[in-house]
Amino acid sequence: MSGTPPPKRRRRRWLRNTLLVLIVIVIFAGAWAWRRAGAPPEWYAPPDPADAQVAQLAERVEYGMVQEFHRIRPRDESWRMRVDEDEVNAWFAARLPEWIAHHEEVQWPETLGAPQVRVAENGMEIALQVEGDHVLVTRVVPEITDGGMRLVLDRVGVGWLTMPGAPASRMLEILEDALPEGTVGEDLAPRLIGLLTGSDLVDARIELSDGRSVELMDMLLSDGAIEFTSRTHPPAGP
Repeated sequence: MSGTPPPKRRRRRWLRNTLLVLIVIVIFAGAWAWRRAGAPPEWYAPPDPADAQVAQLAERVEYGMVQEFHRIRPRDESWRMRVDEDEVNAWFAARLPEWIAHHEEVQWPETLGAPQVRVAENGMEIALQVEGDHVLVTRVVPEITDGGMRLVLDRVGVGWLTMPGAPASRMLEILEDALPEGTVGEDLAPRLIGLLTGSDLVDARIELSDGRSVELMDMLLSDGAIEFTSRTHPPAGP
């Protein structure tokens, strides 16, 4: 008499073993995903605002941009300005807290770390540390329209995990969990979500103190840098 199990029993045993293997895979995959979500991206390393060189670079960037924007130029002449991502991140680290301090309706929450930008041809990645070691990363693609600049949300993720086209409701949930009540203006989170979903526009025209204005006409991204093309307009007539 053969010791081989009947076909039905063999099928049940195969199915049971297969399910057990799948369950183990799911458990390990979930544990791996959780660890990945907690680990920041390799490139996330915001500059130290206490570093004197970082502070000096941030001041040079801010002063240089003010000079470029206020330079006297021929009417209708377009001009370009290039900003490296290192300069942007130095300004975020050293000057952004001071800039926010001058706005009484906005306070930078203690649960948020310093933002950092990484620029590539296919978009700008903006990383922000939230709730301990978790780092929220969004990639946006700027588009200049007649009404202003639109930030097209390309993807969002936490740590090394990214999801193309993540819903705005999920982003709002993450932001609301990270921002304690009363630390920001009541309309800041909806405004931020509106910008990241493209429903709100960033004003592409900046008014200068002497009555002139600078219009942003184009924004070219390359690896590690942003190049702006702008035009300075004379003061509006009476």
